[in-house]
Amino acid sequence: MYNDVVTLVLQTRYVNEYGDWQTQETQRDVFVRTASIGQTEFYQAAATGLKPELKFVMADYLDYRGEEKVIYRGVDYRVLRTYRSGQEFELVCTRGVDSRTDGYYITPPTPHPDPEEDENANTEITDEIPEG
Repeated sequence: MYNDVVTLVLQTRYVNEYGDWQTQETQRDVFVRTASIGQTEFYQAAATGLKPELKFVMADYLDYRGEEKVIYRGVDYRVLRTYRSGQEFELVCTRGVDSRTDGYYITPPTPHPDPEEDENANTEITDEIPEG
């Protein structure tokens, strides 16, 4: 039974009259049924660094228009994978938003350089200007 509602968010990027990139969001609500992530799918995704949390099943695949952001109960989710099964359409989602869209970032931790490999890591900082 499709008794839950999610908001699908389509983000469109365009260049405004000043030459700046802008993002326009178009939201619409659709009825879905929530389903759990299978154990196999969860562990296969975890092996590649992904963490699927929820699966939303839409009654009709024609309701999906390529949205990559989903809002469910006030929480933003990012679409990891889609799958069509007959007339139904599945959206496998993770919490957070997409790093490929302007203004919505999931920033991976930045590794610190290894002093053994970085030739500039032990450079002494002084106020002197080098000659020549």
